Amino acid sequence: MIVCPGCRIFGEKLAMGYEIKQHTARCLECGDAIEYGRQDRKFCCVSCKNRFNNRKARGARAIKMKIINALEKNHGILENLLKHHTTSLSVMELRHLGFNFDYVTSYHKTRRHDEYGCFDISVTVMSSKVSIARYSMLRKTLMEYENVSLNLQDISSKEI
Repeated sequence: MIVCPGCRIFGEKLAMGYEIKQHTARCLECGDAIEYGRQDRKFCCVSCKNRFNNRKARGARAIKMKIINALEKNHGILENLLKHHTTSLSVMELRHLGFNFDYVTSYHKTRRHDEYGCFDISVTVMSSKVSIARYSMLRKTLMEYENVSLNLQDISSKEI
């Protein structure tokens, strides 16, 4: 009976009626000869296939985790500043706290300022000053502004 040296599993495929191949392929993980199964088979057993695919995906997972950790760190810094009612500081102070402007969830540039978003928190950079606010606060302010302007239009149309 054939045994995979990488995982020490007996070749159950032989019992299922596969013939031993004349031309042998090599397992991509352990390098052993694949003597049974389909002609285009790449791995000698399931555990070799899983090890190969897990090792291949490890690099992509590491990059994703680096980005997620940087975003969480930025959000934590902004959250802490808002918790202490700090809504304005310099760019250098924010960088000194560990904020990395390369890792944000949104970015918008206008003529006068740059606006960075980190999940639910907005960071507006004007020259060397930074202002911080939650998007929910911004929406509330905008809605109040729209209500005031609508009321002014109602008043002006009634007077005319």
